[in-house]
Amino acid sequence: MMIDAIFIQSWHGEIHDGSLNRLINNIHMNISIDTPIWVFLDNTTLKHDDMVEQIRLMSRDVYFEFVNDSEYQNAQTTVFYHMIRSKTSQYPRVLLLEADCQLSEQFDTPIRHDIKHLNNWWIYGSTYYGRGGGEPEVDQHKLRRNHLNGVAVYNRTPEYLRYAKLVFETECGRDNKLAFDWLFAMRFFQSVHKNKPMLYDSPYIINLSPTWDIDVNVSTRKPHATIVHQKQPDVQS
Repeated sequence: MMIDAIFIQSWHGEIHDGSLNRLINNIHMNISIDTPIWVFLDNTTLKHDDMVEQIRLMSRDVYFEFVNDSEYQNAQTTVFYHMIRSKTSQYPRVLLLEADCQLSEQFDTPIRHDIKHLNNWWIYGSTYYGRGGGEPEVDQHKLRRNHLNGVAVYNRTPEYLRYAKLVFETECGRDNKLAFDWLFAMRFFQSVHKNKPMLYDSPYIINLSPTWDIDVNVSTRKPHATIVHQKQPDVQS
């Protein structure tokens, strides 16, 4: 299979606006191989009775886990680090999706085929393919262009998990204001692993996630992409 489960990182706002439910429906409509789906949500969701009812309806074919995202300063990174350590023996390789992902029919087929041929890899995803914007004045490693976006397949080997622990526990990454994928890349480019082929830019996943890239034509950047991480004109949250 090479993708043992799909993990969705979400929060209560995406239940409210319907984007989480749309993504789940799109997965079911377009996936080629039946794959377990887990959604990781912030604990605040449980304070809203209407959202709990929606989750009850969705949980007929999807599993949910709730994370205390207020324990550290960066809520998104807190949820990510909990998720990336969850159920590692049951699901060693997981595809992480977010609510603003668009999926083609049988989106998983070329990805499963491609990663069969990889050895000793950690993350299979996409660097940034948009217009740019908002870069820090000093960006030694050109992080916006070179980091792999969080939407990706993660091979959760013991070595990868040790490295994640270094970034997010030992070096207090959950209290850092940087996004988890930027923080991971920044540390990786400074490490002994930087010249190893551990991170792969897939032809089938594209990162166009900033709001200013809403109208970028995917076919001109990655024509074979089956997972498009790009906000839609009416969904910019």
